[in-house]
Amino acid sequence: MKEVVEKHLKLEQRYKRKIINIMELESDIKSTLGSLEDYERAGGYFSFYSSVKSLQDEGLLVSMKKVKPTNGRYPPLCTRMWLERKVIDQQWLDIDLIRVSDKLSLTKYKNNPQLQTKDEWKKIERLYQFLLVDKQREWIGREERSYEIFGHEKFLSSSEGRAFLKRVNVTLEDLKAQVKGEPFQFVSYHALDNQKEKYVLIVENLNLYHTLNRFFTRGYHFKGYKPDILIYGKGKHIIKSCHFFYDFFEEKDYYNVHYLGDIDADGFGIYRSLKEKNIWKNLSLHLPFFDFMRKMNKGTVRYQNHIKSPDTLDMVTKEMYHNDYMELAELVKELWEQDKRLPQEAINFENLMRDGGEKI
Repeated sequence: MKEVVEKHLKLEQRYKRKIINIMELESDIKSTLGSLEDYERAGGYFSFYSSVKSLQDEGLLVSMKKVKPTNGRYPPLCTRMWLERKVIDQQWLDIDLIRVSDKLSLTKYKNNPQLQTKDEWKKIERLYQFLLVDKQREWIGREERSYEIFGHEKFLSSSEGRAFLKRVNVTLEDLKAQVKGEPFQFVSYHALDNQKEKYVLIVENLNLYHTLNRFFTRGYHFKGYKPDILIYGKGKHIIKSCHFFYDFFEEKDYYNVHYLGDIDADGFGIYRSLKEKNIWKNLSLHLPFFDFMRKMNKGTVRYQNHIKSPDTLDMVTKEMYHNDYMELAELVKELWEQDKRLPQEAINFENLMRDGGEKI
């Protein structure tokens, strides 16, 4: 009987501990032996009990401390037990593990020998060879680096690839691999080469982007201001796509960057995230445009589920107070408390031409 029980349990073993229901196990053994009569001829329940106890002594089965109910038989057995994980001997040589351990963490593999496969070692070797010369390498796209190291462009972006990097404690930054999403849309109005200081305006909304582009393209300025570069931020997308900025424009130049979005928690949250990215040395709200929105206010809109950070509110209102936009700051605080927003659509081509436009 014991050989039958042991063979059945070893087929059930996994690389992690598994809970075994003892009554279901007995039923499976009866089926394996063929019939109840065959089970009785093999010694019946008493033989089954002895087999389970023997396998407990050998460590294949382990009692669960908090399981008190028994199977209602005599001698009694706990209704559930741990089936210990499958034990596999180390597959990789210690000398190889030591050789790559200065760049990679291999603790996960030492504790889980089942992970020590030929394919896994091949990936580790390729990764290790790259890390030996990583300081000499340039930043490139994640998919490009993935293809270079592993021969598959999507490996690093896959769940398998992310799990592999986590196991060896390596990041995309270590591989100088950038996640390159969709770049932002922009238009420039001047030849930028000879300008030392350049003005950039980021707008959150597509309608306003087209409105301002039409306005600036016709040669108009807003209260003496016209950007050199107008960027469509596409809402929160700009938080990721802002990294493309120096792919399009010279990094050595000085950029005076302004942000324009809805007057609400989300819009100011985007602005704060851009500040924290620290892409530009000088990033601020375009307060004259925000104040123009206040003056063109035809009604506010209630919103839900916006993340309202007190730190964000404090940051933007301090900037407004510091630049003497008192009424704007008070409006922002009022709308914040009321869960209301003033959309960018308050600005349109007609009121720009009527109240803000001038040719210089």
